[in-house]
Amino acid sequence: MIKKPVAVLIGAILKAMHFLGEKKIELINMPEPQIRDDEVLLEMKASGLCGSDLHLFYTPSRAEKEAGIFGLKFDPDLIPGHEPCGQVVQVGASVKHLKIGDRVAVAHISGCGNCSNCRKGWDMHCPEKEIYGGHIQGAFAEFMPARAKDCVKVPENISYEDGAFYTCGASTGFYSLQRGNLKGGETVLCVGLGPVGLSGAFFASMLGARVIGVDISEERCKHALKYGVEVAINASKENVQKRIEELTRGKGVEVAIDYTGAPEGRITAIEAAGLWGRVVLIGFGKGFTNIETELLVIEKQLTITGAWVFSFSELQDLVAFSSERNIDLSHFINKTAPITEGDKLFAEFDKGSIGKTFISPNNR
Repeated sequence: MIKKPVAVLIGAILKAMHFLGEKKIELINMPEPQIRDDEVLLEMKASGLCGSDLHLFYTPSRAEKEAGIFGLKFDPDLIPGHEPCGQVVQVGASVKHLKIGDRVAVAHISGCGNCSNCRKGWDMHCPEKEIYGGHIQGAFAEFMPARAKDCVKVPENISYEDGAFYTCGASTGFYSLQRGNLKGGETVLCVGLGPVGLSGAFFASMLGARVIGVDISEERCKHALKYGVEVAINASKENVQKRIEELTRGKGVEVAIDYTGAPEGRITAIEAAGLWGRVVLIGFGKGFTNIETELLVIEKQLTITGAWVFSFSELQDLVAFSSERNIDLSHFINKTAPITEGDKLFAEFDKGSIGKTFISPNNR
């Protein structure tokens, strides 16, 4: 038996966003969601816009999505959105750890829980993984069913917008620092100062690292100085490597992280790393990168590491870490708008807006 509050959905006309492909969005009426015994129903409070939404849902045609992008195939008819944070309004019969009224963020990758990778805590590498908004209903809707095992309780001192940011961008940025084994007192280079790179820079400064940022946008460079970036280099105006040599007295940085996925960004990170440096490549899907391995990698004895999203346990840890320290990410927010303005938000986002943008599906 499903436990539900009184009249939460009765007679309501529920709205959701549907991506038609080729940068076209429509607002649709959706049927009342039905949940399974192991699920909860969330009233969506905040749904973050992510760069992968542009690459996987907003820009491609329907045929491209059906054929597969970056090796991933998606249902073009599903409601997208993979950065969900909301309030529990219905609880499946077998769910014991959540109750109506709980505030939760949802890990956007759902593993099977039984395979060897899931048992190791590598749910993002589950061969049967499903992604909210790609394989199961996503967050750009007024209500969203979620598997209870994917939900992390969000304390009252974390806003719904911050909770949504943790489900993808902020946690990905934090995880990149872990993959680089960043220590306090070291210098880290963050290449790309969008929401993920900026969150990585912010958390790096909190860990006591010296942070240098690189971007091709003057506006983003200026914006980054508010979030722990000591020096922001505009790659369209300055010689990045010369500037880094000056800032590090010719030693290079201990950790260099590329958040762009562009070959130029990856090369910038590898060139900037000093002897025995650690390079983390986290940006996804923008072509092959050709580098001079002897001088840039072998002689410098670099460690080059990939980083792809994060695990469920790491989301739990970061939410707890942020709550304990009363970390407020509201200064990252560029705009929060109702679902009826989704097409305008994505058009602005596609142009390279500064900061983090959210849809508040139940704020019409």
